[in-house]
Amino acid sequence: MEGVANRLLKSRGVRRLVLASNDERVVSNFRASIGPYGIEVASLTELGLPDPSHPYHPHRTKRRDDGLLSATSKASVVATMTDMPTIGLARGFYIDPMLRWGGGGPQWYWPIPWPCASEELAGELSEADDALNASGYCGPDDRGSYFRTVLCLAWPDAESQTFEGRVEGQFQTWGPGDLAGDPARYFIPEGEAIDLAHTGEGELQQYLDQERAFEAFRKAVLA
Repeated sequence: MEGVANRLLKSRGVRRLVLASNDERVVSNFRASIGPYGIEVASLTELGLPDPSHPYHPHRTKRRDDGLLSATSKASVVATMTDMPTIGLARGFYIDPMLRWGGGGPQWYWPIPWPCASEELAGELSEADDALNASGYCGPDDRGSYFRTVLCLAWPDAESQTFEGRVEGQFQTWGPGDLAGDPARYFIPEGEAIDLAHTGEGELQQYLDQERAFEAFRKAVLA
């Protein structure tokens, strides 16, 4: 059975969407993803609109789904402003130490693009590492983490649907003072023996969660 968003796209004859982003790399990748379906994508830059992202405040998070809130908020705001169906996109890095067993324990979230200088981000990652060690999360399988992309398709009449893609693995550090401001260096993807930054798979591997979210959108809405 067709999903709600799929029926709406067809019934409303949509041929143009807004992607609520000023990131030209993200916009270009999304256009390449859905271009074959005859859907035009307008960026915030082309529409002369600012990115409606909320200011970042570093914090632990246990119940708030910051990525979902961010994607939904951006899509809803821009859809209202433009009177056009809008895709909100939020990408982030999450630490959820008990991920392999359904989640639990202290949790962290950082939005991407990184919201602070690399030195500050390294400090926040170091604090998370110290907190995990202090709580006994020191084993090879209790340092769960993941990169996740959330998409929200919002309509001016408030109808919406969300999609996501993620890459799961473990958060590992390499010794005191060795943290740098890039979580990809300390993220071991599931089934890999080296960190994400050194997998040698190029850009696709670095943005696999985003590609998976685009694929989920295509399958549910455009196929």
